[in-house]
Amino acid sequence: MAELRPFQGLRYNTTVAGDAADLVAPPYDVVAGQARLDLYAASPYNIARVDYGEDRPDIAASVDHYALAAREIGEWLTRGVVVRDDEPHFYVYDQEFLLDGETKRRRAVFGALRLEEWEKGIVLPHEVTGAGAKLDRMRLLQATETHLSPIMGLYEPDGVSRLLVDVTDEPVLDAVLPDARHTLRTLSPDAARRFAEALAGRKIYVADGHHRYETALAYRDERRKVAGSFTGDEDYNFVLAALIPASWCYRRTAC
Repeated sequence: MAELRPFQGLRYNTTVAGDAADLVAPPYDVVAGQARLDLYAASPYNIARVDYGEDRPDIAASVDHYALAAREIGEWLTRGVVVRDDEPHFYVYDQEFLLDGETKRRRAVFGALRLEEWEKGIVLPHEVTGAGAKLDRMRLLQATETHLSPIMGLYEPDGVSRLLVDVTDEPVLDAVLPDARHTLRTLSPDAARRFAEALAGRKIYVADGHHRYETALAYRDERRKVAGSFTGDEDYNFVLAALIPASWCYRRTAC
């Protein structure tokens, strides 16, 4: 069944990059027009500048923005704008927002989800994808070799979520926006092991990110073909995933 592994996250170092609120952005396919321009202007290190930079006013239309994204990520690493954690982790992500006048919190776990073909019935889709969006995501993944945003997957909680109740580590990222707060923490090794074991017997339902998932599958197959042989443990056999209890979709909350 589903296999989720900890990974060495590439994350912002806010002492260099600045306020986390100026660095975060929604998924690439829900932002356009002035909202996208506002994200570009928020910070030279805003993730939108590399995840969906085709509309950036500071570069000419002829510039290969995929290659530029790869180059800028490399520069960010060199300057310490982003850092790679020394050890693999699961990351607990809390999103607080207002809904019907009440403050709600949605908790997800970021991990490396093993890629499985849809027909295996381990990771399950619910929508049809388009070729154009997948080509865009493939070119970005090929250039950067980095998953810049996660898919969102749902799992049946049945006791799994209780393993995440007591998360007390200090945040490694805390972005306070006018309408929401986004907080990221690492999960202790013991809690991470128990969470992965509990999740192993379940299926994952893709709520968002079908294009990214199918692109990751195609990229995996491409890398395997080039390599000629593989163990299954290579990074390209996994996709960045944010997993959320399916109970969120049974209530009047955001799914």
